[in-house]
Amino acid sequence: MNPANSALDLNGASDTTNADYARLCKPELAKFLALLKMDRVYHRASGNVLYCRRNGCETAVLDLVGGYGSTILGHNHGELKSIYKSLLDADLPVHAQGTIRPYAAKLAVLLNTMIQEEFAATNPSDYIVHLVNTGTEATEGALKHALMDWQQRKADALLQLKKRRSVLRTRQLKDAEGDLAKVTAALALLDQDTSILTELQPHIFAVEGSFHGKTAGSLAVTNPQYGKMYAVTAIGRSFLKPQMTAEDLRSAFAAHTLKMSDGQTFSAVAGVICELIQGEGGVKILPKTFVLAMKDCAKEAQAPLIIDEVQTGVYRTGSMFAASQYGFMPDYLTLGKSLGGGLVKIAAILIRKDRYLSEFSMVHTSTFSEDDHASRIALHTLEILRQESIEVARDARRFEFVLRSGLEAIAAKYPGVIREVRGQGYLFGIELATSFAGKSAPFVETLAKSGQYAYFVASYLLHHHDVRVAATLNQSNTIRIEPSLYIKDSDLAKLFAAIEDAASLIAAGRFLALSAHIWHDATLYYRSDVCSFRNIDDFSALDLRRVEFLTHTIDESTLRGIDPLFSAMTQRDIEYYLSDMAPTQASFKYHSQVIKGLNGASVLLSLRGAPPSSAFFEQSLRSGSRHAHDIVRQMAADAIADDASYLGLGQFTSIVTSNGLDLEDQGVPMTTGNSYTVASSFLAVQRALATANKSGPLKVGLVGAAGNIGSVMAQLLADIATELVVIHRENIGKSAKFQAVITEIERHSSLSREHITPTSDLSALSSCDVVVIAVNSTNEMLLPEHLKSGAIVLDISVPSVIGADTVAARPDVTFLFGGQIKLPLGQTLDHPTFDQIDGEIFACMAETISTALVDVQQSFSLGALTKAKVLESIQLTKLAGMELGGQKKVYVRKR
Repeated sequence: MNPANSALDLNGASDTTNADYARLCKPELAKFLALLKMDRVYHRASGNVLYCRRNGCETAVLDLVGGYGSTILGHNHGELKSIYKSLLDADLPVHAQGTIRPYAAKLAVLLNTMIQEEFAATNPSDYIVHLVNTGTEATEGALKHALMDWQQRKADALLQLKKRRSVLRTRQLKDAEGDLAKVTAALALLDQDTSILTELQPHIFAVEGSFHGKTAGSLAVTNPQYGKMYAVTAIGRSFLKPQMTAEDLRSAFAAHTLKMSDGQTFSAVAGVICELIQGEGGVKILPKTFVLAMKDCAKEAQAPLIIDEVQTGVYRTGSMFAASQYGFMPDYLTLGKSLGGGLVKIAAILIRKDRYLSEFSMVHTSTFSEDDHASRIALHTLEILRQESIEVARDARRFEFVLRSGLEAIAAKYPGVIREVRGQGYLFGIELATSFAGKSAPFVETLAKSGQYAYFVASYLLHHHDVRVAATLNQSNTIRIEPSLYIKDSDLAKLFAAIEDAASLIAAGRFLALSAHIWHDATLYYRSDVCSFRNIDDFSALDLRRVEFLTHTIDESTLRGIDPLFSAMTQRDIEYYLSDMAPTQASFKYHSQVIKGLNGASVLLSLRGAPPSSAFFEQSLRSGSRHAHDIVRQMAADAIADDASYLGLGQFTSIVTSNGLDLEDQGVPMTTGNSYTVASSFLAVQRALATANKSGPLKVGLVGAAGNIGSVMAQLLADIATELVVIHRENIGKSAKFQAVITEIERHSSLSREHITPTSDLSALSSCDVVVIAVNSTNEMLLPEHLKSGAIVLDISVPSVIGADTVAARPDVTFLFGGQIKLPLGQTLDHPTFDQIDGEIFACMAETISTALVDVQQSFSLGALTKAKVLESIQLTKLAGMELGGQKKVYVRKR
């Protein structure tokens, strides 16, 4: 191989490595790492240290991720490296499948010896050891064996039923000595039992919050939060909650138990799997009472209890097996990660000999399993740890004490930053608080809901302190600490200094300073004192109908009103956030307020925002992508989970969900607000005409007539116009949708077709007295030359498609922003986002609030609008006390 053609050398990566990885390996992961500035290349490792190059210099990084638990002896342990080299020098075969593998045998013997030693008090049995390549394969193998065992038990039960049937059938043929009816009835019940048992399918119990790997079978028993990519799993399963009592567990198992006519039972439960400490679930330790009760239920069901020790085994918690600290012997054990000493890929399935099916050894094989290189390294890893087991246990307790004490001291110094410190031995989790008592911080809240907050903190620790930590997968607001057993006091001091530095920024709400390094203009933010916290009221005790209005960022100007952090950012970084970060982030509630109606009712209104902008939603809509649709669907689910009993869809949240029809299955009344948007805009046109004393023939232009709002607006405008110009962006002759709109205008108004001018040319507006714009676009489109002298222009689009230059160039034209409404009783929305429209609200929001105030029990404006529904919305909002606003010239698009 020509070294010049190699992408990597021993000193690090080539200039194109990151781009190549993003392009051809893991695009989404690479993008995520780049956003967080965690896309480093580590070229060397030793002990608890990884080395990378920064600014041409080698930098040492304290590694507390530890290969997600794989490096109990640290990186590149000296003795293990020497053994590995000797194995290569000896030309030991890697591939000798179908033969006796000596080091696999030695490893199995040592594992059993260590089991006998550690479980001595429980009269341990021997285990058959299957060596495999990864932890997820160990889970697959354990589940496979459990299912085989269940099928064998089912076959045995069916055979017993068959034998009983033969006895009864013989008696029946002999006329049952006068008991024929009784025997026949017994046969019928027996046949029924046989039929039900034949159709019975196996079931696996796992524990909520679990993580067992990423292959199809492993994901089936992994917490659904992480395994949601499968609508149907490979294995029938359900999840037990760690807080369940013994009685709860017995009921859960009973629900999967078949009771037969003779009183005998057969359980559908083929296995029970759990981690005693849920590593990826946030480092949560299962209660001993729960585990023991689960073990008893599994035993009664004759189902094996599978203890997943892929992460907790091999002295991670201070003992070889975490299970030994629970005082019982599992039916199956799985090991992985640190079993390979941080050098090789190896895992193990251990099955009690008295439960082992001999045929399993023929059906669960692998090209790369049992190779002597990996087995030899694993063997020596265990020998090192076994020889030092007393010291390991002692040091693990000391590490646990020092780490917990240091972290809890930081938590006490900065209340509200660290929610909880959990763990045992060399496996710990730091759960970050994601809500702040009496305060709101939207940027952090959306990070937390997106599972990115702990990663942002981890990025800060890496960038500023060269400390590498990571989030746990199933509870991604928890930081994992998983070092080797050789971690030093100086390493812990470095960790504490880093955590305290980050905690001080979080406690002060200085999230711009915390995230400064990820932005283009980082040097402007490093010492920023901008505080993201805003005081919020606690409405939890109020017994009011709850309504949530779903929104999204319009453009950079509205984003700046959401969180002070954005107000302090440069235009370049705002655009970077909207284009690269916002589409990855979840929705959040950014304002709540009690709204009183003219009818005496009150509701609690909450605004829920999605970070992506109008431009993102438009692009998603035009491209046919599901991304925007899925964001809105999740927003609705989140709102309902927060006890919302009414939903309103604002801006593109309506458009990308087929005007709300895609959300009808959510089970609560909702509205797009489109009816009142049209009604209020039409009323605003009439008011503007009256104010300007315009009378006589009226030529009206409408841009966007083919849209849901525009089509009904056209019907209303046609009632007051002598001539109507309707503009469509596509070729009008080829658009069946547009032709249908013209037909509907004729059908629902007094204007005849000869007075309707369809065109795609905006210059046709230059002869119009009134221009109404109702488009789903984020691009400026109206130029000064498009407008007649003294024209009235009303823009319903959000954001406005009228450029600031056009407004400045035509002072003779009245520019209005449509759909603005005053709340009842002089109320205003107390949030900076609404300052730019004089505290008024959008008509779609007014319709949403009105449905809740009047307690409308069904969805109001979903799907295609009608003229009748538009007129009905006027009456609805009048009952609630809404009034037409927007009498001033208003312009929202800012550069």
